Amino acid sequence: MKIKQVKSYNFKENPHLLLVYLNKGLRNIMNRLSYIELGKTGKYFKAKQYINVDDLLMYNGYKTNFVSLEKGLYLRTDAAKKIVRNSTVLQEIDKLMKIHANANKEERRVILREHLIGQTVVTNYGKMCYYQIN
Repeated sequence: MKIKQVKSYNFKENPHLLLVYLNKGLRNIMNRLSYIELGKTGKYFKAKQYINVDDLLMYNGYKTNFVSLEKGLYLRTDAAKKIVRNSTVLQEIDKLMKIHANANKEERRVILREHLIGQTVVTNYGKMCYYQIN
């Protein structure tokens, strides 16, 4: 038994729908070619395709999408790299404390705040989440 479903869309009525369709098709093609899409989600961590440099992990991938501009549809494509530190926050705090061991307690707290505020932290408590330290 074969079942075939055919849908007909009028993209002139809803041009946003055409962009969604083209972007999904492009992502499927790139996935079949074993390219990794880098973005805000942590999907690329599961790919295990990274370069280990000291305590950093470098992921090679791409960022691409179709965009609608004044003169029509354009394809934006960039080769992208995502660099992630391979250490925990506690390891970073210990490292800073050892470097500034001769400073007093309040000075070390100020140094820690300056170093950690604004950093992005990736957690993996069941699912991947990003947090920015404020």
